[in-house]
Amino acid sequence: MEYLKINGEFPRLAPCGVTLGKFDGIHRGHMRLVEKVLEYKNMTGSKAVLFAIDVNEKMILSRKERADFLEKAGIDVLVECPLTDSFKHQKAENFIKEILLGDLHAGFVAVGEDYRFGYGRKGTPQLLKSFGAKYGFHAEIISKEMDGRRKVSSTFIREELKKGKTVEDTREIEKKAYITVYEKSENDELAGYISDDFGLIADSKRLKYSDEWLEKLIFCYENARIPCGEF
Repeated sequence: MEYLKINGEFPRLAPCGVTLGKFDGIHRGHMRLVEKVLEYKNMTGSKAVLFAIDVNEKMILSRKERADFLEKAGIDVLVECPLTDSFKHQKAENFIKEILLGDLHAGFVAVGEDYRFGYGRKGTPQLLKSFGAKYGFHAEIISKEMDGRRKVSSTFIREELKKGKTVEDTREIEKKAYITVYEKSENDELAGYISDDFGLIADSKRLKYSDEWLEKLIFCYENARIPCGEF
């Protein structure tokens, strides 16, 4: 895998499929994005590119761990782009035309439904789709993988954490869970699934928050069961 850390000008790549995001860890949603660019690679023979925005936050996986994992998954090029002032102030339309199309030569772009980019976060998945229709690339929007009960519990906890409570311990727990499960199973989807659950449980304990769904989730792991569906 080619590893490119941006320090000034962007590299000029051959036609490729690209996924965009922070990718501070590799959870279930991230894996769906990776799978999409790998599908495009298999269909077209184009390179699979992961474009990671480096926002200088504490990562769940180290950069080396992330790179090693992505290489094993089949990604051809990992581009790490620091969130510099000039990058933050680039208009979304210019990012699409100058970087995605001009430098990366993207024929396919996969993003999550809540992905935002460009100055003022005005770039949206819908903007990518409209530019794709105009300039001849395909943009695919990936919805979040979350069942209804999980979404209620997770949303409450994440909103509470935004009020200033630390997430560093949780990220360390998620990282350890991910690495442990992946090393034993070599199943990235299962590792992401369990890592997400452990992070959610850790946050709920820190906040002293509980509901019926969370209690069932904890019960499953305490009894050496992997929860499925509404378990």
